[in-house]
Amino acid sequence: GDFTTPNERYFAHVDFVLASAADKGLLVFLAPAYAGYGGGSQGWYQEMRANGEAGLRWYGEYLGKRYRDDPNLVWVQGGDYDVADKNLVRALANGIRRYDDKPQTYHGARGTAALEFWGRGEPWLTVNSVYSGAAGVVADALREFEGATVPFVLLEAGYEGHTTDAHGARVQAYQAVLSGATGHVFGNDPVWHFGAPAWPTRNPAPWYEALDSPGARSVSRVAEVIAQRRWWALRPDADGSFLTGGRGVGVDR
Repeated sequence: GDFTTPNERYFAHVDFVLASAADKGLLVFLAPAYAGYGGGSQGWYQEMRANGEAGLRWYGEYLGKRYRDDPNLVWVQGGDYDVADKNLVRALANGIRRYDDKPQTYHGARGTAALEFWGRGEPWLTVNSVYSGAAGVVADALREFEGATVPFVLLEAGYEGHTTDAHGARVQAYQAVLSGATGHVFGNDPVWHFGAPAWPTRNPAPWYEALDSPGARSVSRVAEVIAQRRWWALRPDADGSFLTGGRGVGVDR
């Protein structure tokens, strides 16, 4: 629980994971101190409070120096929680930023976009995020696209095998990127809990089998479709001037 005494064996393993991901061309969204749902036992928010701003600033500088040369990294502050004390996150984020200028975003509570929670006065927050329910991706994305000054990603929505299925996972992916998002994160239930023995899973399949789930296979094709186009120049049909009827709602949008 002491952020100023990092365990070298642990971080050597982090080094290995990041290098392995880079070899496979994968971008890693890495949470340096996952706050956890409601600031409770799922994460480290209570430890963050105990360490205070000075301890978190030190930890941020340690991470910034260690990982400033890793190219495949986006820092994710927060963690499923709209933190009660924003200065704790600021200390960590600005500590990283002192040595590492790679993108940073924020993962708040469900329904909260990063810029909605922080406003536009945080120099460390360079990527916005959307955290949607399974049926609310388009509305959330269009709200953040309007007047956007930084890119945003769909950081979390429904999980295949938990709150949605393979079809719903595809819908979320395409709704995100066709509503202005720079990208999306896909999840399914077994990979989420990763075999935790007491997790309230709805899908007991082993995580290594779920890596080849129908949803995982299908969302991998989203990039193939979108990358063939100048996707960064696309604008969502927010006002319905292109598709004038039959737009549908929710997962049928």
